[in-house]
Amino acid sequence: MTPAQFRSEHGDCTTWSAATFNRYEQLLEAAHPDITSAARVGLVVVGRHAEGGRVAVDLALPGTLRAPGTDALA
Repeated sequence: MTPAQFRSEHGDCTTWSAATFNRYEQLLEAAHPDITSAARVGLVVVGRHAEGGRVAVDLALPGTLRAPGTDALA
């Protein structure tokens, strides 16, 4: 199911339950190429932020708070 199909099936997001939002977020994460590739190499998502009109993910090694190759907190 695509995010658009999910929205079409579930209607107005202002009426969604917390569980429905959670399912939608999982669907978006599964479709995000950065998250998919991170899972393949053993990284975890520690945050997200807007970058030029798209959502970028902050990745880290499991059990750490820093993004690989940086000194900044992720």
